Amino acid sequence: MICWAQADVYGWLRAAAQGSHAPGGALVRVHVGGVEEWRDLPDWPPPGCSPTAWHLHAEGRLATTPAPNGSPPNRYRYDPAQPTPSVGGAVENLDGTAGAKDNRRLEQRADVLTYNSDVLDADLEMIGPVTAAITLHATLEHVDVFVRLCDVHANGRSVNLCDGIRRLRPIDSPLDANRTRTVSVDLTGVAHRFRAGHRLRVQVRPPAVDDLARSVPRPGRRADGRRHSPERVPAVENPPRVRRRGGAGQGSGARDRPGRPAHRPGRCGPGPTH
Repeated sequence: MICWAQADVYGWLRAAAQGSHAPGGALVRVHVGGVEEWRDLPDWPPPGCSPTAWHLHAEGRLATTPAPNGSPPNRYRYDPAQPTPSVGGAVENLDGTAGAKDNRRLEQRADVLTYNSDVLDADLEMIGPVTAAITLHATLEHVDVFVRLCDVHANGRSVNLCDGIRRLRPIDSPLDANRTRTVSVDLTGVAHRFRAGHRLRVQVRPPAVDDLARSVPRPGRRADGRRHSPERVPAVENPPRVRRRGGAGQGSGARDRPGRPAHRPGRCGPGPTH
């Protein structure tokens, strides 16, 4: 499997360097988690598809309907002396800790907020870029936000699919009168089929040390962060391709072919990477 993957990557790099067509001729090839298959696409995002917004609700729900007006915020406290640990993801290491991992222990921490969809009654396939719009208030001017999409299996196993980080400074995303701001977080992309009986889960938390260098406040201060006014914006925008059908879940990846604009591949998952 590793040798085959290396041959495929080398073929792509050779074609990019020589300005020729990639092996197979397709501009984009993605690994679709959940069905563990490779799929050739004419472009990225897949043409002819429209995005779907998923909203964070104060009680920890994730739904395609907006949260009601007046919903209370969810809160977490970040302590740089006890930073959030890293679990899986698109980190550059060869020790087996990268990629799709079980996030259940991480999600039990008080500094990790989770939002869960209802149990799916049919398979749900997502292929395309993922972005999150998070409205937040923080006690400090410098704050980091990490957002992750997971596939929760019927046995409770929570497997990361894609994630993104945003470091905020005083000059970024101006505060409103309530000292809140809405920020966009790029989760790169996903190519995955959620099986019937599974759930979608979104994590909102501080980044781990392996993800981003710690943002350390002045001595004696901790950063209190909270997701604020959930009714104001859609929290997570799904890939342009959202399709339901009956039938199987884990991991994702997307890769460009030479001859098209550059695209960041999906992060995490057993395929080449969300």
